[in-house]
Amino acid sequence: FRALHRALELKPGYRIALNNLADAYRMVKKFDKADLIYKKLLESRPDDMDSQVGVAEMYLAQRKLEKSLKLLKKVTSQKIENERAYIVMGEVYLNLGQLKKAEEALKWALRMNPHNDDVHVELANVYEEEEHYDDALAELEQVLKLNPENEDAYMMIGFIRLERGDLKGAEEIH
Repeated sequence: FRALHRALELKPGYRIALNNLADAYRMVKKFDKADLIYKKLLESRPDDMDSQVGVAEMYLAQRKLEKSLKLLKKVTSQKIENERAYIVMGEVYLNLGQLKKAEEALKWALRMNPHNDDVHVELANVYEEEEHYDDALAELEQVLKLNPENEDAYMMIGFIRLERGDLKGAEEIH
């Protein structure tokens, strides 16, 4: 936090530093501080999509899912595609149990950036919830092609194989 505060001392109103500071406060669950900064950013530029998505992520973390979804729908209705907005939207829909909509949002994010291994993991989560284990495993194999060190992919592959009764396959993951 010191570095961001120092950047703001040197250049008050520096939007990138302000947005990063708001995101940092959101990540450590200091929502009151994050909210104040996001409001300041949005007052000066109401169309700031990064700040809007940050607010939506804050609502998601606070389990204010409907508020998050409303804001994300606004962001994604604009002509500029925002990968992060679709990722967060997928997470919100997953939390709401709306798996088809979660899948659709995450697939939009992958169209924008097919190399984002974290999105493939999220999509595998959706497929696992739907009990579409072959699709989940296919996504996880894609993750490992993109990032052979992705521990979440290995963990999920093991769990899916266990859920399917494939004890030997769960043990042989490497």
